Amino acid sequence: MRILENIAQLATCRAEGGQGEIHAIADAALVWDGETIVWAGARRGLPAWMALAALAGAVGAIVPAAKALRRRRRHLRAAEGDVTAAWAEIVDRLADLGTPPPPDRTPVEFATDTSPQLLPLARAYSAAVYGNHPAGDSSTHLGVAERWVDEEFAYRNRVAAAFNPRSLLKR
Repeated sequence: MRILENIAQLATCRAEGGQGEIHAIADAALVWDGETIVWAGARRGLPAWMALAALAGAVGAIVPAAKALRRRRRHLRAAEGDVTAAWAEIVDRLADLGTPPPPDRTPVEFATDTSPQLLPLARAYSAAVYGNHPAGDSSTHLGVAERWVDEEFAYRNRVAAAFNPRSLLKR
C-alpha cells in the first residue's frame, strides 16, 4: 500500500450525493494498493493500520534499494580492476540465497565444487589477493557468475533474496 499525504485540497463525490455534487476535503490523504484507491479523506482520519502498512512497505523497499546501490558500486569497481568487489558481490548474492561459500574452502575450491562458471572469477580473485597479481577488468567474470546465479536459482528465490538483509548486516 502507498500513501499520499499533505494534499491541500481534495475533491470527492460522497456516496450520499450525486456525481455532480463535489465535496472538498482540506489537508487530505489518499491510500492506494496497486491501481485501486482503498481510502481517501482528511489526513487526521487516516486509519492507523493503513499508515503502518504504508510505512512497512516503504521500509521493506530499503533492503533491495541498498543492495542495488551496493551492486552498482561493485560493478563499477570491478570494471576498474577491483576483483575483490566482484567476488564480494557473488559471495553476498549466494549468502542471501542461503548458500554462502563455506569459510573453510578457498574461492577456487568452492567454485570447483559449485560451478565452472564461477571458476574464472574465483581464480582471478585468488591470484589478486593471494598472488598479488593485478586482476584488470573483472566485469566479464562477474557477469558470467551472475548469469549462473540467475540460471541456477528460481526466480522466486532470487526475489526473496533481494529482501533478505543478511549480506547487509554481516560486517
